[in-house]
Amino acid sequence: MVLTYFRRLKVRKYAAEADFVCNGILTLAGESFPWAYSADFADKQRHQARFEAISFVAISFMTAFKDQTGLCQAVHDKLFDRFDMALREQGVGDIAMSHRMKKYAAAFAGRLSRYTELLTAGDVEALGEAVTKNAGYEAERSKEVSEMMHAWVKEWSGMTSARDW
Repeated sequence: MVLTYFRRLKVRKYAAEADFVCNGILTLAGESFPWAYSADFADKQRHQARFEAISFVAISFMTAFKDQTGLCQAVHDKLFDRFDMALREQGVGDIAMSHRMKKYAAAFAGRLSRYTELLTAGDVEALGEAVTKNAGYEAERSKEVSEMMHAWVKEWSGMTSARDW
């Protein structure tokens, strides 16, 4: 109980920055990965592609700022609050909400470990393939997504403060 209280204090310390960064993540995901927001997906695939784009941008931020654990945790919490709010707006009920959020959390955790590994190693080709596969696109789009990854990795690697986002 006491540890939860101190964790919440630490996350609240970064609430304003986390909100700012979360807005930036959502904006950058839409601008950087327009294929994830295109209309050539079915509804379920569109949700998956958007989750993939948002996850990638968020994980890029978390990889760049891995030494600032409080800020990364606050951004993570804010992002999942947004996922929760979006699902509720789509009409997902309370009972189904916990199951969906567990799936999103597990998917995000898996992507966090894999993408961080690939971003740190600089293996952009494998990163493009992973994002394409997870987003539900066919292999022919992999080259296009890999090129986007090259541009993205070059851009984010130069960012040094949360306000750059």
